Amino acid sequence: MESPIPPPLAPKPTTTTTTTTTSADPDQIPPPPPPTTPSLFKLLQSKLLKSDPVTDGYLLPKWQKSLILFTVSWMTLAITFSSTSLLPATPEIAAEFNTTTETLDVTNAGVLLAMGFSSLIWGPLNRLLGRRIAYNIAILVLCLASVGTAVAENMATFTALRVLGGLTGTGFMVTGQTVLADVFEPVVRGTAVGLFMMGTVSGPAIGPCIGGIIVTFASWRNIYWVQVAMTGFGLIMSLLFVPEIPSADAKTTTTTTDPASEKPTHPRITLHDILSAFNPVRVFRLWVYPNIFLAVRPFLPLIQ
Repeated sequence: MESPIPPPLAPKPTTTTTTTTTSADPDQIPPPPPPTTPSLFKLLQSKLLKSDPVTDGYLLPKWQKSLILFTVSWMTLAITFSSTSLLPATPEIAAEFNTTTETLDVTNAGVLLAMGFSSLIWGPLNRLLGRRIAYNIAILVLCLASVGTAVAENMATFTALRVLGGLTGTGFMVTGQTVLADVFEPVVRGTAVGLFMMGTVSGPAIGPCIGGIIVTFASWRNIYWVQVAMTGFGLIMSLLFVPEIPSADAKTTTTTTDPASEKPTHPRITLHDILSAFNPVRVFRLWVYPNIFLAVRPFLPLIQ
């Protein structure tokens, strides 16, 4: 007897799993925060001066070197312009302040004398505060002195503010050349100094011409308002384009680094440092060098 054949097994139902990926809704993604707009000064500072300190002036771009050269030459033009632009207006000023032209001539001599002694002030300040800070302070003092002279009501105020402005005189010439020495390589430094001297020699020449035109058609006080515009423009240019540059001839640096903060720390200025910086005796120590002494020797009878 044959055994019955078992029926075929029914196939098992197959279950297929489908994986669905859900994409995030674009409407649920938070928008990025709006970009912050920096101030104009910070934007110019970051684009032109950068935030990194300048360690080598020779590495500055050529366009910034040219603007530095223009700025320091412009300020020598401004200070020499101020020393001669008032000469054509001497009779008008004497008549307004009820004085004589001889008295104003003495005032002009006092301004030139103050310009001669100004290096004894701004040279030490360059060492104590840094060239950039001292240079900008000198420009600000000249600008404020020009404003005060333009609105002076009496002869005493007029004279005092003129002498104050003269005390910034040779500081622009000395500091300007040291800045150029730190920016331009020796092979091109002569050309830079030659262009720098254009402002020094042009000021005394164009000062009386412009002053004469102004006093002919307007008040003599407008001469000083022109000086305010010149020094204000120079201050803006200096703040934007003239950075603090270490001396190119310096062999050592006085700054140290704090390992905790990794930021340079400057030594503390003591009273001894201030007195040593303003000591005029160190100027005469240069006479021990024969080339300097022989250059000064012919002028010694004029000092006595």
